[in-house]
Amino acid sequence: MKNLLYVSALSLGLTIGCGSDSDDRTNDSELNFTLEGFESIEAGSQQEINGEIDSDIPLANIKASVKDASGASVYGFKFVSEGFEGADDVRFGLDGDEGVSLRFEVSEHVVDGDYTASIVVTDNNGNQVNKTFKFSVKGGAVQDLEDARKLEAGSDKHATLGSSIDFDESKVCVIGTIATECGGAENIDLVYATGADNDINYIWAPREVADSLGTKWGILSNASNIMFHKVNLTDSEVASVKASSMIESLWDRTKATDTKLAVEEGDSFVVKTSEDQYALIFVDAITANEDGTMSLVFKVKQL
Repeated sequence: MKNLLYVSALSLGLTIGCGSDSDDRTNDSELNFTLEGFESIEAGSQQEINGEIDSDIPLANIKASVKDASGASVYGFKFVSEGFEGADDVRFGLDGDEGVSLRFEVSEHVVDGDYTASIVVTDNNGNQVNKTFKFSVKGGAVQDLEDARKLEAGSDKHATLGSSIDFDESKVCVIGTIATECGGAENIDLVYATGADNDINYIWAPREVADSLGTKWGILSNASNIMFHKVNLTDSEVASVKASSMIESLWDRTKATDTKLAVEEGDSFVVKTSEDQYALIFVDAITANEDGTMSLVFKVKQL
């Protein structure tokens, strides 16, 4: 018996248009997918997608991604599919079975613009069909972030690179220049230091460095009470964030409980800076030793 999965459009004041025919099957199979995407969607809303899936064997999953006009993956879009895995003669949409849904959600913090959605259907034999459609976001957040910036810091024992980071001003200072180059300890947001074990890379709250790593860090004893926590974004997703409100929405005070955090290449985290802004940081590259270096890609609203 074939699996027939129907998706009907749920009207949310959006215009429905046709998806492009861009099948990408891994091998011959009776797996057919027709799709009608939407032409536009309001930020902060959701939309059920109109289409039909016709398969000889049970379906394994449906996945989706969104890219911007440059082809980069974008953070802030969510694709939700429910009740279809292993389904047999299931219908969903306006007239579908209870508990079955295929919908698309857009964060209110996504900025206006043109995007492309890609939806991939996979059956239990690994056969796939991929459909794409273009759409625009309207009523989105204000774009107030520039392109991602990059800083390179050295660990606390590095011979030349500074360890004290000021994200608001995009600066890295060595201990001896915190007052002159970074404007004082109160402007330092994070310190990169390996700690006593020398082989684990940490980001530290400035005050914690002063308390834990010896008298040479005494200048940071009066630093701001900086808080931070990890998030789960890729480098391209960090780069795609264009509104500071999106970074603020990622911030969760209940998670910002540590005064130091072990980090690895590929980690991302949010920092509430000394200027009460929210910085989104991605660890682009790192070397793990006492005189190591850390390359950070980050987004923060310019003062």
